[in-house]
Amino acid sequence: MPTKFDLSSVIAAYQVKTGRIMTIEKLAEETGISKSALYRLKSGESSPSLEQINIILKILGMEDVNKLIIRTDTKRINDSKKPIIQFQLEHAIGVYQVKTGRIMSIAKLAEKTGIDKSELYQFLDNEILLNDKKMVSILDALGIELKDLTINNDLDENENNTG
Repeated sequence: MPTKFDLSSVIAAYQVKTGRIMTIEKLAEETGISKSALYRLKSGESSPSLEQINIILKILGMEDVNKLIIRTDTKRINDSKKPIIQFQLEHAIGVYQVKTGRIMSIAKLAEKTGIDKSELYQFLDNEILLNDKKMVSILDALGIELKDLTINNDLDENENNTG
C-alpha cells in the first residue's frame, strides 16, 4: 500500500516545533532506518511502510499522524462559530520552509496575518482552534494550499486501477 509521505516537511515541522536540527544521519541513528533508505524517502524515490512512518513520527515526537493531516468535520458545516478546517501550524510552517527555503517566525506570521501572536502560540500548542477565516489567512500568508498539508493514501487509487 503506497503512501505519500513528505519526509522533508515532517523534519521541518519537527525543527519548527523544537528549535532543534534533525539530519538524515541523526534520524537514521535514532530510527534504525538506513541513511540510504531515508534519503530515498526524502527525495520521493521510494514510499515508506506504515511501520517506517510510525517509527519516524515516534522519534520526532509526532506519533499522532493526525497532526499532519487536515481535519474536516462535516457536522460543523452549519455551525459558523466552529471551524470546518484545521491543520497543525508547525506542519504548515514546515511546508513553507521546505518550499521557500526561508524561515517564518510566529512573530512574522502574526504580522502578515493580523492574528495576535499569543493566539498563534496557543494554536501551535493545540490549546485553541482558530476559525476558518484565520486558517485561510495563515495559508495565504505562507503561500500554501490545503492540499500541500495532506498525507494521502493511494489505496483508493490502486483499488480503482485493479478493480
